[in-house]
Amino acid sequence: MLVRVVAPALLFAIAFAIRVLPWKSVYIGDRVIPYGNDAYYHLRRIRYTLANFPETLRFDSYINYPEGGEPIWSPLFDWVAACGVRVFGGAADLESRLVLLPPLLGSLAVVCLFFVARAHWGTRVALLGAALLALFPAHFNYSRIGFIDHHAAVAWVSVGILGFGLRRVSAATGILWWAASGAVAGIAILLWPGSLLHVGLAESIVAGIAASRASAREARRAALGFAFANLIAAAVVAPFCWGNSWLRWGDYSPAVLTKFQPSFFVALALLGGLFAVVTTVGDAWGRRARAGVTLVLAGGMASLLLVFVPGLPADLQGAFGEAWRWFGKAEAFQAQVRESRPLFMEAGRFQVSTALTQLSGFVFAVPAIALALLWRGGGPERFLGLWTLGLLCAAMVQARFVNSAAPAIALSAAWAGFAIWDAAKARARPDALPWLRIGVVLFGIVFLVPSLASYLPHLRAAWTTEPPSSIQARKRMLTRTAEWLRDETPETAGFLGPGDPEYAVLSDWSDGHLLKYVARRPTLADNFGDDVGPEGFRAVETFYLANEVAANRLLEERGVRYVLFESRPLPYRRNFAPDSMLSRLYFFDGEAGLRSFSRSRGAFVSNPGSFAAVTRYRLVYESRAKSWQKRALPGFKIYEFVPGALVKGRAAPAATVEARLGIRTHTGRSFEYVARVRADASGSYALRFPYASGTDTGWVAAQPTVELRSGAFSASLSVSEQAVAQGLPVPGPKLGPSVVSAE
Repeated sequence: MLVRVVAPALLFAIAFAIRVLPWKSVYIGDRVIPYGNDAYYHLRRIRYTLANFPETLRFDSYINYPEGGEPIWSPLFDWVAACGVRVFGGAADLESRLVLLPPLLGSLAVVCLFFVARAHWGTRVALLGAALLALFPAHFNYSRIGFIDHHAAVAWVSVGILGFGLRRVSAATGILWWAASGAVAGIAILLWPGSLLHVGLAESIVAGIAASRASAREARRAALGFAFANLIAAAVVAPFCWGNSWLRWGDYSPAVLTKFQPSFFVALALLGGLFAVVTTVGDAWGRRARAGVTLVLAGGMASLLLVFVPGLPADLQGAFGEAWRWFGKAEAFQAQVRESRPLFMEAGRFQVSTALTQLSGFVFAVPAIALALLWRGGGPERFLGLWTLGLLCAAMVQARFVNSAAPAIALSAAWAGFAIWDAAKARARPDALPWLRIGVVLFGIVFLVPSLASYLPHLRAAWTTEPPSSIQARKRMLTRTAEWLRDETPETAGFLGPGDPEYAVLSDWSDGHLLKYVARRPTLADNFGDDVGPEGFRAVETFYLANEVAANRLLEERGVRYVLFESRPLPYRRNFAPDSMLSRLYFFDGEAGLRSFSRSRGAFVSNPGSFAAVTRYRLVYESRAKSWQKRALPGFKIYEFVPGALVKGRAAPAATVEARLGIRTHTGRSFEYVARVRADASGSYALRFPYASGTDTGWVAAQPTVELRSGAFSASLSVSEQAVAQGLPVPGPKLGPSVVSAE
C-alpha cells in the first residue's frame, strides 16, 4: 500500500511543485501570459471549439492572409482540452485554468514512469527513475506552468509507448496488452504526427526482438500480436486521417494526418501476419533465418505496393521529401526554429552545455548504458537500451526530442545506477559499504548539478520581487501592444466563426500566434512558418527589407493595414539597406533626412545621404523603450498603412517644398515628421502626407497645423483625417513669388 499509493502521490507532488515554480512569469497582475508562443494558437483552437462545439478549427482565415490556411497540428490535444474546460468550468477564465494543464500532464508522466519501471525492475529503480524525470529540465521545460502545447502530452504518451513496448517484448503478453498498445500508438499519432518517430522506433524494436525469440513458435505468437496491435492502431487513426485533403501537403505526407498513417499501420500488420504464416513451415529455423525472413518480407511488400498502387511512388517520394526537409531543417523556416536545432549545436558551433543542463551528465553515459542493457539483459532491457539510444539520436538532430528522450534516459540511468551499486556492493567489504553509499550518492549529485542549477532563477523569482528576464519582459510588452490592437483598431470578422476578415497585421512570424489570439487580428505569417503558406512567410521577410515602393505594393496586394516594428537580431535581418522599411520607419520615424542606418555583417552603419520621407505610414502606437537595451528606442511601433492626403500647390519652379508636423506619443517622446518634394518645371508640387493635423488619439497627438516651407516662404495647412484615410486631394498653399506674379 505504501509503495502503490504514497510513493506515486509524493512523486506527483514533487513534480507538480517543480513545474509550477515559474508561476510569477505566468500570473502577472490581472493577466495570464502563457509560456511560449505556440500556446496562443492552442488557446485559439480551444476557444473556437468551445464556441462551436464539437467542431475543430480546420481552416483558418486568420493565417496566411488573405488566402488562409490549414493548421498543421493535430486537433486531439485542443479538442480534449476544450472538453475538459466544458466539464470543469466555462471559458470565462480559460487561460488561468489551462496554464495548469501542462504541470498536471508532466506530473502524471512521472507517476506513469514509476509504475512502468516498477513492473520490470522493482521499486528502487522506479523511484530513482521517476525522481530523475521529475528533475530533468528537458521534461520540465515542456510541462512547466503555462506551456499549453501538445508536446506537454507527448512525453506522457511516449512513456505509454515505452511501457507497452516493454510489456510486448516480455515472455508472455495477452491480447488485451497488444490491443492497448495499438490504441496508444494511434493516440500518439493523433496527438502529434511527429510521434511517428516514436511509434516507428518502438515497432522496429518489437519486431526485431519478436523475430529473434528462442523458438519459432514464440516468434509466431509475437508476430500475430504485433499484427493485431497495428490493426488496432490503424483503426484508431483511420477515421481522422483517411480522406483528408491538404492544400500544400501530399495525400501520403507523414508530416500531417493523411492516408500515410493508417497505411503505415496496415503495412506493419500485414508484415506481422505474413511472418507468422511463413514461419509456420519453418519450425526449425533459427534466429538468423527468421531475421532474414523479416527483411525479405518487408522488402517484398514494399516493392509490390510501389508497383501495383498507382501514383504511390511519386506520392511517397514527395511525402518523405517533405518529412526530411522538416526533420533535417532543410528549409528557411525550420532553420530559424530554436527547438529544431541539434542538441549539441549552438549558432553553428559544437557545444555540450544544453545537453548537460537539459538531461544532466547522464546524457553522456547513454551509449555505455545502452550497450550494457543490450549485453546483460533480456527483452525489456534490450528494448529500453535501443529506445533510449534511438531517441537520443533524434534529439541530436532536433533538440525538441529531448522531451521524449528524458523518460528513457532517466529510467536507463536509474537501472545503470543500481546495477553498478549491486556490483560494487558484492565486491566491497561490509565496513566500506557506508562510504560506498556516500560516494555513489555524491557521484549522482555531481551528475545532476548542471540540471539543478537551472532551477535557481525560478527559485529566486518565486520568492523575491526580482525583475523579470528580458524574454518575459518582452512578452509582456508585446502582449500590451497586441491588446492595443484589439481595443483600438477596427474589429475583423471570422475570429470565432464564419466570415472573411477585412484586413491583416504584418509582423515577424514569431509573433503571429500571439497577435491572432490576443489582438484577434489576422496575420500574414505566424509560428507555423512556411508550413501553412510560404507566400505570407516570404512576404514578411521581404517587407522589412524592401524600399517603400516595393513595400507599398506588397501591402496592397495582401490587404495589410497595420505593421508592427521592433529592433531584434532576427536571422533574415542580419543585413538591411539604409532605404529599407525597417531602417526608415523604426529608427527614423519615416521622416526625410540626411542619414539612415544600415546593417552589414551584424554591425550598424550610419549612412549619410538624402533620404526621402516614407509617405504612407503613420505611427499610431509605440511602447516604452526596452530597459535591457542600450538604444532608448520604443520596444514596439505600430504603423497604419494609409492612402495619405495628397497636398497639391504651387511654388517656384524646381524649388524644394518641405512639410513639417510635430508629433508626440503617449510615452512622452516627441519628433517632427518631415517630408520634402521638388516642384516641377511649371512650379507645381504634389506631396503625399500620412498624418492628419490637430488630432489626439490618446496615443499619438499631432500639432494643429502642418508647416510648409519653400525657400523664404512659409505657410500653415490643416490636413483632415478624412483626407488621410481616403487619399483625398488637399489644396496646398502658394509658396514663392513666381506664383504671385503669375496671377
